Amino acid sequence: MEEQNASAYFTGSKGIAVIWGGLLVAPFAWSLHLITSYALVGWICERGDRAAYDIITVLILLLTGLGGWFAWRIWRTAGAGWPDSADDPVSRSRFLGMSGILLSGFFALVIVAQWVPTLFIGPCAQ
Repeated sequence: MEEQNASAYFTGSKGIAVIWGGLLVAPFAWSLHLITSYALVGWICERGDRAAYDIITVLILLLTGLGGWFAWRIWRTAGAGWPDSADDPVSRSRFLGMSGILLSGFFALVIVAQWVPTLFIGPCAQ
């Protein structure tokens, strides 16, 4: 994308929405996973079937991946380089895209780190 077109994209409402999506989808997915994990424990222990928890975790990991994809798309549209110190919409978007990629990776690791113990211990262990 040309510099002028990229600048217009990142100052428009669609570009701004994609930037915010790339930054906030992964933390939102993590908080959603944490809340649903606590909410489902009683129900899982009653039924004795943890498949619902595993399915929800995989869906939330996909949601985190969607946030990473948004961020990657921002970064690629802004030039796919390392963020620089220029004060223009494209450089700012490149920085926010890279930040979103890193945040998505971090929160995906956090979600997996919360999921792995339940694979070995089980959510109903006393």
